[in-house]
Formats: sequence, structure tokens, C-alpha cells
Amino acid sequence: MTKQFTEDVEIQGNLLVGDDPGPTNALVEAQRDATSTAKPKRGVQTTGAIADENAPTGTLTWSNHEVAVSGASTDVEQVTALRAAAQSADGTVGTLVGVEVNVTPDAGVGEAVGIHVPDVTGATDNFAIKTGTGKVHLGDVLEFDQLSAEPSGQSGTVQVYARTDGNLYQKSGADPEVLLGTQVVDVPIIAGESLGKGDFVSVDPANGRAYKMDIDDASTSTGSGMPQFLRGFVVDASISFLGTGTMRVSGILDGFSGLTAGETLWASLTAGSITATKPTLVGSQRCITRGGVAVSSTELMVKLGPRQFMEQVTSLMNLSTFTIFTPSESPPWQRKIYGYFVISDGVQLGYYPVVQTGSNVSGFFSEATHWMVNDTQTKFQNRSGGTASVIGVVELP
Repeated sequence: MTKQFTEDVEIQGNLLVGDDPGPTNALVEAQRDATSTAKPKRGVQTTGAIADENAPTGTLTWSNHEVAVSGASTDVEQVTALRAAAQSADGTVGTLVGVEVNVTPDAGVGEAVGIHVPDVTGATDNFAIKTGTGKVHLGDVLEFDQLSAEPSGQSGTVQVYARTDGNLYQKSGADPEVLLGTQVVDVPIIAGESLGKGDFVSVDPANGRAYKMDIDDASTSTGSGMPQFLRGFVVDASISFLGTGTMRVSGILDGFSGLTAGETLWASLTAGSITATKPTLVGSQRCITRGGVAVSSTELMVKLGPRQFMEQVTSLMNLSTFTIFTPSESPPWQRKIYGYFVISDGVQLGYYPVVQTGSNVSGFFSEATHWMVNDTQTKFQNRSGGTASVIGVVELP
């Protein structure tokens, strides 16, 4: 073997083993032709066993493949330190593996790593691992380091990562990040008035057009901005009257300002706007409804709440009534009805829910029959025996 190596090591330092590969520029070349009469099953094999090694701060590397290129005149398309390829043609192969790594630690090993790639930085695009076509199969959990800030996106890709808030996010290209698992649902709309991005709107079923949500527009059941079942936030920068656009009914939408992450956002007294302050009752009917939750100073997660059509009458005489107007609803009715009152002379203090039975309402404080008029009105009656400050609530999905 020593004699064979002596003859095969050329002046340039090339070591050629196996079949004659012809001219080569490799320092070490192991070649086997398909027609070779020799049948080795391994091209290059190195094995070793080391006992009683004592180097607490040192490292032990059995096979080292490193290459460094330098010089101002260097012009190379690709530099590869270690390349592996496995190919098959005809025949039957159970599993074809390009690189196989086996790590078998014992209890004295602090950390075992199959493939370790330190930080890859400095290039225009930096990839620790980059694959082409083919699935990536994991046999265990996928663990992320948590990022403190939203990363830069890359066109044509979707990034998935963890943030220090404990949530997973996805980022499509340069679009704002989206909480993973939050499905984005957009529906087409026709504008019944000029609309802009972030407007809180609802679609009037009478004409199929979207209008800015108007929680005061409830004196009749036909108000164009009266909160309807189909509602959401305008996605487009602007939509002109009778123009077409998109409304987001689920998912995260950006373009807002001055929000505080975690706060609940409600339909505002200003048509089409939102507010972190839940509107109060001041003697006229209003519709209190949630639009979503702020996830940052500029982003809102659409999380629609029920529509609560409410009115407070501060001095309602005994047996007097008032009516709350709501959008039309077909059977089976889904509305929930509540009534609350406080006796004005302070003798009695209480909150009494109204109970719906079939098409009527019964309870301490209600009108017993025909509580719906043309499916758009709910009537309440004070039966407390005295003048009371009364709140009536009709809740719809």
C-alpha cells in the first residue's frame, strides 16, 4: 500500500486511488467506474476511537473540510466546502440519501446537535439552510428563538417566526406581519358612499351597499349606516361612491395610528371610526358593538362582537313604554333581550333581565305581547310600580 501511494502521489501533490480517472485537479481523487471488477461499497471511509482524551477547553474534529478564497481578482460563481450527491438510474433503491448524520450521545453529553450552522451573515441574502423542491419532514418539535422586532420581508416568500410576546407570526413579502393562525377573510363590497382604508362599515341588505357604521343611525330600521350583520373594515385606500372594493371581516389590518396593543376597539360615535372608549348612553338609542383588538399602534385584529341596540330612559313612569329599533330579522329569531332599571326614589335597586318565550317577552319589566312590530321593533314597559331609570337592550349577532 505504501508503494502504491508512492507511485500514485504526483509531483503536484495529487493522490489518485481506484480506477484511473484521467486528468484531475483534485488533491485527493477516489474513482470507481461502473465496469470496475472491484466492488468496494465505500469511496472514502474514516473511523476512529479515542479514549481518555483530556482537553476540557479544546475541540475534537475527526474530518475537517474547509476552504477560503481571497484576492481582489477572485471571480468564482460558487465556492463549496463539502458537496454530497446521490443518484440512481434503473434498478431498485429503497432510500436514496444525500447526507446522513448519526449522533448517539450518552448521559454525560450536555448538548447533542445533528447539524450545527453558526450565524450566517454578511451576504446580500443569508441562509443557514436553503432547499429546493421537496418536503421538509420533522420528527420532533420545531423550536424558534424569539425575535424582538419584525424582520425584513423578502419578495416571493412567506416567513414564519416567533416574537417575544410568545406568539408565532407570518410575513408575506413586504406586507405587515400577521399573527399565525389568524385567518384573513375579505369580502367584496360596493360603496354606498365614499370610503377609505380602515373605515368600519356595514352592508345594507336593502341595496347591498356598504356604509360607514353609524351607531346613532337607529331612530328607524332603515338607516343606511345602521349596524347590519355583515360588517368589517375597508381594506382599499379609497373607494368612490358605487365603486367596488374589499372589506375585511377576519384577520389583521394595518393603517391605523395611535392604538395601544391589547385594547378593545369599539364603533365610535363618529361614523366609520373606532374608539378605545366604549360609548355611553345619553338618552337616545345607540348600537354598542366591538370592532376588534389592537395588536400594535397601527394594527387591528378584526374581532367583531354582537350588536347591542340600547337606550336609556332616565325617568320612565310606571307602565310607560319605549321602543328600540333594530334591523329586520327573520325567524328563527336570534335576538337576546335585557332590561334594567333603578327606582328613582332609591327605595328599590335592582337589575332584572327580560326572558324571551317564543314570540313574546315575559318578565318583571317588559311588555307581555307583540314585542316585535314588523320584525324591527322591540317594546319595553316599566312594571316596577314607580318611576324608574330604565335601560333596554336588544342584542343581535
